[in-house]
Amino acid sequence: MAKRIWTLNLRLSLYSKLVEKFGSYDTWGHRLYPVKQKNAFFTWVESFANTYGITPNAVHQQIAWAVTTQQQISGQSKTYCFILNVASAHEAGFVRTTEFPTILLNERKC
Repeated sequence: MAKRIWTLNLRLSLYSKLVEKFGSYDTWGHRLYPVKQKNAFFTWVESFANTYGITPNAVHQQIAWAVTTQQQISGQSKTYCFILNVASAHEAGFVRTTEFPTILLNERKC
């Protein structure tokens, strides 16, 4: 079994550092990056990615999961990513409960 890179602790570290350097998501002014610090943000993402041996795109994908506005998320892997990213982002102060979806539907195979 492959070693999991995106652990809960790595996600908590990501969102905690984002808040420390760039503030909470509601202050960014853009869906994918802080408008007033765009260049610094992309440089920081690259540095964070290099520290953990991952790609900057992988970091951007995790952030996108935390702030997604998708109408539907299907599949266990995607659901897992969504839940862990939103929970980590909230715990770190990156997102607030007001940014959570208002309805989640659950379909389980028995």
